[in-house]
Amino acid sequence: MRRVLAAISLLLAATTANADRPTVYRLEIVLDPPTGSIEVRGEVGVTLSTVGPRVLPLRLHEGFEVRRVSLDGQPLEVTTVPAEATRLQPATQLVKIHLPATVEDPEIQLQVEYGGHLNRLPQFGTPAAEGEDRFLDDTIDAERVELAWYSAWYLQLGDFGQTFEADLLVALPKGWTLVGLGEPSPPTQSGSRTRVRWSAKAIQDLVLIASPDFEVVRVQQDDGTVEIYSSRLPRPFVKRQAEEIRTALELFEQTLGRAEGTSATVRLVYSPRKAGQGGYSRAPLIVASEGVVLDGLAEGEVTSMLGGLAHEAAHFWWHFGVGQGDWMNETFAEYFARFAVERILGEERPLARAQRAVSRLPDDAPPLAEVPADNSGDGYTIRYFKGSLMLDALRTALGDEAFFALCREFYLAFRGRRIGTREFHSFWQPRLGEHAALLDLWLDSPGAVPASTGPKAEL
Repeated sequence: MRRVLAAISLLLAATTANADRPTVYRLEIVLDPPTGSIEVRGEVGVTLSTVGPRVLPLRLHEGFEVRRVSLDGQPLEVTTVPAEATRLQPATQLVKIHLPATVEDPEIQLQVEYGGHLNRLPQFGTPAAEGEDRFLDDTIDAERVELAWYSAWYLQLGDFGQTFEADLLVALPKGWTLVGLGEPSPPTQSGSRTRVRWSAKAIQDLVLIASPDFEVVRVQQDDGTVEIYSSRLPRPFVKRQAEEIRTALELFEQTLGRAEGTSATVRLVYSPRKAGQGGYSRAPLIVASEGVVLDGLAEGEVTSMLGGLAHEAAHFWWHFGVGQGDWMNETFAEYFARFAVERILGEERPLARAQRAVSRLPDDAPPLAEVPADNSGDGYTIRYFKGSLMLDALRTALGDEAFFALCREFYLAFRGRRIGTREFHSFWQPRLGEHAALLDLWLDSPGAVPASTGPKAEL
């Protein structure tokens, strides 16, 4: 199996090294939430892996029409075909841009115009999504705008994880508050519209969220500010979340060093959607579902969202696992979230939920070293919870000081790279000394907790 993992890792490295990649998006975006429409024009900078005549494939939302693509003022041939729907990108088309033979410079600037409406798919986690194969949280409507990688609202080249720059000028109705990935310039007014410019470097996504009802709470501390955007959450609850997430970020930074892509201001946005996935993050931005929190507050089940928010904050550091090795992103983010709950909230057994879930895994559930990059079936339990129990076993064996020192060394060694399970094993195995066999046992054992790791924890 190690030989197979090595081959996969080398293939991923070669693919990444030779792939076309985006370098910059300079876009003017006009949003009209009442009609659900979006119009986009501007430039997409691309670094080509090879020059000359060829077809450049990009993903775009299936409800959008590509109106123009040109290079150096010359229109290019563009063809579109349906793309296979996936759970993460359920509504895309493949846009094929035909490059001429005259392309000699690998650095090109495509002039683009496109627009349309996001297809109205059921929102994840709502009754309308029951039994559906496709659902999408991203939307443009009179209540909110939410746009990210999932909807392919911008022309996407290659897989998620590549970094690029962005300069976005966004126009939307007056009275709406816009939150984005990057740093905003002061908004200007033009007739019935507000225009805001957002600029960012070394980002992996273009995220825009807007609402006519957003209120912002800012918590200022010595090393930075947390801004929380919400429309219906109680202010005391919001303020507590800002304080807790800032404390978690300080804990992570003390443990791992400063995360790439972060800034002095961290924005937490409670999107005014009813349900949807619990949250996602793109440093230094965290997005969560306001509806999920409101339901928890109404039922008296929620007093703090630290566990989920700290998981997303931990992704500021843990986001470089790719392909099958994506389990590393979720395993480390989940374990560091439990670490934050342990230190900040004082919970003595923050892994009890993970232990219960893993104990129910069938004997033939795939091991960590083979689990697909998919949360369906047993994937979620393996990637988030079994991986967390593995890290806890290593922490117990090594002791806190040595374990967290290795976590920091691991992060610093691979940040900015895209790695798989092979690199994880190659780093950790020789550093575990007498506990090296423990790593292989956890990585390669199917089913629940490996039997020979010691007596099972009381559940």
